[in-house]
Amino acid sequence: MSAPRTSVTIRAAVAADLNELAALEEECFPDPWARSTLQTALDDEKTLLLVAECGGAVCGYATAWTILDEGELTRMAVTRHARGQGIGAALLQAVWRECWRRGARVVFLEVRAGNEVARRLYERCGFARTGVRRRYYADGEDAVVMKISVSPASL
Repeated sequence: MSAPRTSVTIRAAVAADLNELAALEEECFPDPWARSTLQTALDDEKTLLLVAECGGAVCGYATAWTILDEGELTRMAVTRHARGQGIGAALLQAVWRECWRRGARVVFLEVRAGNEVARRLYERCGFARTGVRRRYYADGEDAVVMKISVSPASL
């Protein structure tokens, strides 16, 4: 993975980020999480909620959790104006590091079958397709299941 093409800081989310995260949800997803869902993720010690900052503003975020030796990337978004600058890859790497630290040795995700941009990012970052969940999303779209093994070498 190459370094982001813009200055980005990845950090743990804080309560003051919730409005920006909710706005990012509205911008990026057809089924946005409510602010209360984001608050629950922030409050849950088992959930990892990372924020990408560009120029002092939230430009992306990722959520994940780990159970035993598995992690799952549950959500990731980058603002439209910040896409294509390596921010998604930087968030993924930060998620892998934290999942590894928490004991995960493999990380899974589901991505909309029609989201080719995200699927290409995940593939470039080392995720491999492992299956399909038919009609997974509320609108009937399939989810592609992907995974990556994490190790100190991949961090």
